[in-house]
Amino acid sequence: MKKRDNAYKFANEFMKFMANSYERRSDYTSIGYKQSMTMFLDYAENVKKVKPSSFGLEYFTYDNLTEYMCWLRYEKDLSPQTCNLRMSQIIAFLKFVARDPHYRAIYMEASYVARFKVTVHDNIVGPLSKEAIKHLIATPDADTETGLKYTTMLTLLYSTATRISEILSLKISDIFLGEPTPYINVLGKGNRFRRLTLIKPVRKHLKSYIQKIHGENPDPNNYLFFSRCKGKNKKSSTRSVNKQINVYLSIARKKYPELPEHIHTHQFRHSMATHLIDDGVNVFSVSKFLGHKSVSTTMKYIGITPKMTEKAMTQIESTSSLQMPQKWKKPATLADLIK
Repeated sequence: MKKRDNAYKFANEFMKFMANSYERRSDYTSIGYKQSMTMFLDYAENVKKVKPSSFGLEYFTYDNLTEYMCWLRYEKDLSPQTCNLRMSQIIAFLKFVARDPHYRAIYMEASYVARFKVTVHDNIVGPLSKEAIKHLIATPDADTETGLKYTTMLTLLYSTATRISEILSLKISDIFLGEPTPYINVLGKGNRFRRLTLIKPVRKHLKSYIQKIHGENPDPNNYLFFSRCKGKNKKSSTRSVNKQINVYLSIARKKYPELPEHIHTHQFRHSMATHLIDDGVNVFSVSKFLGHKSVSTTMKYIGITPKMTEKAMTQIESTSSLQMPQKWKKPATLADLIK
């Protein structure tokens, strides 16, 4: 394969990877992938003096990636967490490329690159009370299109304890309101599907929203919560959703001052998980509901007290029985390969 072909292969694979990311991941995750690759290309070109014409997937060797990690940490003075994140995002791309057996060895070798040791700190997001949730969900005016959208979204976020990326990735085809027990299918971390049952209030809001916004015969390929500027085949961004929810928060705080000054969509997930534990649901069931791989993740995630942990473990024991390909142009810089 010619050097020019190597560069083209890399650019083409990264374009496919990003298209897949925009479809399945949150906007922030996709932006992170692009930033990490841009930084790696900057290092290759300006530090290692690699020419665009000679760059390719074969450059992602164990030695090159290890040197890059050291450069990030000691030359760019990035934190160990940030260095590890940058490397994980690059390896996510190589894992995508590894679907071609010819490049599987590159991914396997890269996966052995050592990470920096980090100090773990508590990073528990405080849950909202049930009363706070109630006031916040009641704030949007459901008689308007925007208000109906956010009433539906907030109700769905809380009742299903889903991540905002999972909610924004929902398409009409993922919603099954006509079933005896209505449900939605969500794609979570690790490409794991979960089927989540919809309670009556959520079904009511969803049905009203779909009929009013998507019509009587909605396109199954359209996003449930789409971008008002880009159209129904493009999902809303996490940033715009968080911004609008905080607008409603400032209004709700006038009636219920106990609400915090700022919230993030992830707090709805934390809140539902905490409320389930408070209501006596065993942590094993809550862990499965959240889509966590292990119960220990759920314990850390919620910030369970020792007393709650003892009770939960007792309960566990009792249950144990994007786009068309563009015409190739010779890149002037390595960064041009992923533009």
